[in-house]
Amino acid sequence: SALVCVVTVERAPWYVPALLAVPPVVCTAALYALKQYSVPDGFRCPLVPALPALGLAVNLYLATQMSVWALVRLVVWTLLGLVIYVAYGMWHSQLAVKAGTNGYPCCGGGAARWR
Repeated sequence: SALVCVVTVERAPWYVPALLAVPPVVCTAALYALKQYSVPDGFRCPLVPALPALGLAVNLYLATQMSVWALVRLVVWTLLGLVIYVAYGMWHSQLAVKAGTNGYPCCGGGAARWR
């Protein structure tokens, strides 16, 4: 809700992006405090979790600079993409096929009739 309030203002005051940066910083500090487990040799992503937190902070700042209608379009397209992603995942789930539900764990295999 803070993001929506910020976007409704023409230009956000200087302290609003600073306040939006606090949660990623706190989450990053909490992740650094967790016990680290050994990972086998291989690819390791550098600067985790600092780099993802920085990306989150930059994207939140950019979102505060968007107009209200641009933010509404972003939310609509994101929700549409999420619905397509979840529907595709349910339809093509290999784990559900192995379990005998054919992608619909709550409906008892309805997807098999349509293939």
